[in-house]
Amino acid sequence: MKPCKQWCDIVLHPHPAQLPATGIQVTAGVAHSDDALIFSYQCRHQSDDNTGILLPTPVVPTACDNLWQHTCCEAFIGAEGIDNANAYLEFNFSPSGCWAVYRFDAYRVRDESYICPCEPNIELRQLPDGFELTARVFSEVLPQAASWLVGLTAVIETTDGQKTYWALRHDAPQPDFHLRSQFVLPLPNQLI
Repeated sequence: MKPCKQWCDIVLHPHPAQLPATGIQVTAGVAHSDDALIFSYQCRHQSDDNTGILLPTPVVPTACDNLWQHTCCEAFIGAEGIDNANAYLEFNFSPSGCWAVYRFDAYRVRDESYICPCEPNIELRQLPDGFELTARVFSEVLPQAASWLVGLTAVIETTDGQKTYWALRHDAPQPDFHLRSQFVLPLPNQLI
């Protein structure tokens, strides 16, 4: 993929082991602002049946674990050209307004001492056939590197109880957003 400097609206693909039974489409993108990265997700459901996208109930925004168990937009960022090339950040943006930021030292090796210095700003816009979610992640949270590799992902839950897993690409037999090989969107750091 080419490096992204502005919005890069990209189609996310469902994991082939859990294809959606209905016509769901998910796109995502990322852009720079003066002091942040802005992630954008759009999920639309185009089906004649009564199934829809299930959104978590809005709450006062706070940090929460296990957001991926329901509809949740996610991003993974690995820095290029740093000492620990296996380290990465995981961002969870729930349509409820809740969020999570995790730091990993290696594949699924979470730094339990990490405390996010500032919360992301999440905005949700409901659509007749789905939703748009925008999340602003401020520069002090991001890895200090000249460029990043980004993985854009989403978990979509439908009103009939089905969950599907969406990403730029899938490299494992079961959904696994943590695989570094799936962080395929190069993004220069324009915030330094």
